[in-house]
Amino acid sequence: LHLDALVGTDLDAFVVFSSISGVWGSGEQAAYGAANAALDALVARRRAQGLPGTAVAWGPWARVGMAADDETATQLRRRGLSPMDPARALAALASAVGSGEAAVTVADVRWADFLPLFTAVRERPLFARLAPAMTGGPVPEETGLAARLAGLSAVERHRAVLDLVRAEVAVVLGHASAGAVEASRAFKELGFDSLTAVELRNRLQAATGLVLPATLVFDYPDAERLAAFVLGRFAPGTFVSDATVAAAVAPAGDDPVVIVGMGLRLPGGVGTPEEFWDLVASGRDGIGAFPTDRGWDLEGLYHPDPEHAGTFYAREGGFL
Repeated sequence: LHLDALVGTDLDAFVVFSSISGVWGSGEQAAYGAANAALDALVARRRAQGLPGTAVAWGPWARVGMAADDETATQLRRRGLSPMDPARALAALASAVGSGEAAVTVADVRWADFLPLFTAVRERPLFARLAPAMTGGPVPEETGLAARLAGLSAVERHRAVLDLVRAEVAVVLGHASAGAVEASRAFKELGFDSLTAVELRNRLQAATGLVLPATLVFDYPDAERLAAFVLGRFAPGTFVSDATVAAAVAPAGDDPVVIVGMGLRLPGGVGTPEEFWDLVASGRDGIGAFPTDRGWDLEGLYHPDPEHAGTFYAREGGFL
């Protein structure tokens, strides 16, 4: 902004370096993305005033800058962003400044890898026309897994697909074997993020021959449910849909089961949900003196020296 105010109007070019974070966003870089978008807006304002201006939004560079270290570069490549060779990037810079455009984005993107990952959690309107259809397709008639499942009983088919899913989850998360993957434990608790979610989808597509959605891990959030979905694509009769389950457990109009009361014990003497809400609404912290009804030798356990072994030095706390 200072440079814009000081340079005057007699310029051939006014170039700012932005980044893709300001164009389509980057994980954990919200403030950085906003600052880069502000640079783009500065150039837009200059252009509206009839002044020269070019904003170049860069993808990651190789060997220099924020993506220079090997670990970051590896993560970016896994996400579909290849760090650019500096010489090629500089050549692109010359073309960008000479193009006459206000804003140019220069990045080496493998769209087939990047788009499914980037659009896995929510819609990205900017890429709506580029994103491939991620809907399920028909089951290929000839796949190794399909042939193997054909000769198994229903129980054996379920076990085979569950073992496959757990094995692929183990590979994606870096576990030594499928034994480390609990079938009923949520993928989020196991450590999945959007990147590993798409990796698992890709591996299962290759292993099964199915066309699977990029949101697979979010739609079927543990190995048991994901295996049931995959098995249902091969043998629909063995898969019970969520709608069928919901219909089976829907309460009747005269359901005799009702909630008649709730109880709890929290710090600050809270013993009912109403008292808990009063605590929250009033802004009290619930911290108080040690309870005297639990058989604790409070005087014997207390010592004012924090370094004294086997004792505590606090006089107050929050007790459930």
